[in-house]
Amino acid sequence: MDPVYLDHAATTPLAPAVFNAMLPFLGERFGNASSVHARGREARHAVESARIVMAEALGMEPVGIWFTSGGTEANNTAIRGIAALRDGAVITGTTEHESVLRSVDYLARQGREVVLLRPGEEGSVAPAAVSGALEKPAALVSVMHANNETGALARVTDIATACRDRGVPMHTDAVQMAGYEPVAPEALGVDLVTISGHKLGGPAGIGALLVGRAVDCAPLMLGGGQERGRRAGTENVAAIVGFAEAIRLAAAAMAQERGRIAGLRARLAEGLSAELGDAIRFSTRPERTAPHILHCTFPGRGERRTDGEMLLLRLDLEGVQASAGSACSSGAVEPSHVLLAMGYSRREAASALRLSLGRTTTADE
Repeated sequence: MDPVYLDHAATTPLAPAVFNAMLPFLGERFGNASSVHARGREARHAVESARIVMAEALGMEPVGIWFTSGGTEANNTAIRGIAALRDGAVITGTTEHESVLRSVDYLARQGREVVLLRPGEEGSVAPAAVSGALEKPAALVSVMHANNETGALARVTDIATACRDRGVPMHTDAVQMAGYEPVAPEALGVDLVTISGHKLGGPAGIGALLVGRAVDCAPLMLGGGQERGRRAGTENVAAIVGFAEAIRLAAAAMAQERGRIAGLRARLAEGLSAELGDAIRFSTRPERTAPHILHCTFPGRGERRTDGEMLLLRLDLEGVQASAGSACSSGAVEPSHVLLAMGYSRREAASALRLSLGRTTTADE
């Protein structure tokens, strides 16, 4: 039997149409988009055409799409790029992606005030907490749309309203929600949005920072002035073309796919509950969770406990590929910072399991 892949929040298989769109630019159409000869102009046309395709699918202006090497670079660009131009504190949450937390830690070491907000009962930063933090001068608020581990959804539009009332730019990491709902800056009411290609059937190594019209953001990458001086470095033409095709396909199927995936997730949760009862604990409420992520822990009783890493290995041997909420660092497995921030004990956090569904997931699986 083929393995059951339930780790789509980590990465997704390349869609066949995306592969076909990329293929010519991995072969005979190999030009550098900065070259002025015919082959270079062909590559430049491909990049700008992809930008237009993405803009139409996302519902925004092409000029607001800044291509990056992925979500990590886009998050760094948003946070450090805004901080380079504005005074005040940088406000974010303790459950953010590491690329956000490391970026604000870098700024803190440079002397910038950083405010880290703990998650509320929904597993994400509450709008009231952001409003309270905005009582002091701030340069930027960064709150992720859907948590990459638990899937917990933030009330992004409410937070954005509070930011707008104070004249403070807001950034959101929407990597997990692109393809499931509109994520353009105007759609969410925010100023900067991070998305990534390999989370929605596109290639790895490509992402974008979506920037609203009224936002000025200093470049992170310096060099040859590509991306209109916003992000230096030779454009990855094949990946950009593939990214645009993935966004186009996801936008076309968004409503139908969201409903289908949410239905499969509900079926999976019901089956696990029926089998395991109170031995399993789901980390978020379905209505406040990204439709494709089911995150759980196993509290255990007395001396009995579940080792999340061993559980993953056993699942893999049974042909089920999933993920946990822990990360390896220097050879030691540490419980997820997200779960610890949500108030889980280290023991329960170490039992975490993330099952994430996607475009290729079937009811039989």
